[in-house]
Amino acid sequence: MAKTEKIINYTFFHWGPFLYKTSLKQEEIEKIKNLCSKKLKYYTKNLAGLIKHEHEIDEKKLFPIISPYIQSYTKAYLDCWYHGTEPLGNKVNLEKAWVNYMTKFESNPMHSHDEDLSFVIYTKIPTELKKEYHESKGNTRPGAINFVQSLNDHENLIN
Repeated sequence: MAKTEKIINYTFFHWGPFLYKTSLKQEEIEKIKNLCSKKLKYYTKNLAGLIKHEHEIDEKKLFPIISPYIQSYTKAYLDCWYHGTEPLGNKVNLEKAWVNYMTKFESNPMHSHDEDLSFVIYTKIPTELKKEYHESKGNTRPGAINFVQSLNDHENLIN
């Protein structure tokens, strides 16, 4: 019997580096939540966040859950961004993974990631935060994630 490919809906944004957005199934989010614990190794010293609880996640257990999404990203990258002309390589490694247990007044300041691919998975968004987000005005809203492309990155992309 032939293996059927999982269909993953996504959106991508034209702004600089390839930015891809999708949603995981609830059962996948639950599996990821089961990998997260405040009892795991603190990871705060390695991160930029102003967050009390940041803990390492076992990337070997996380990767099988997110692997279909990495494959979808790769396909979208080639189909939509480079039209199949630029290879990404034949192997993806998940180097590090961690969970941020953010509470009110905690934040992540602007920072950079040196890795080839970075991602964020939101496992729980409080109802109050959704309401606060929609009621606020301006470019920086509570709970928002912002992406910035530096001039140096842009120069590297066009040269």
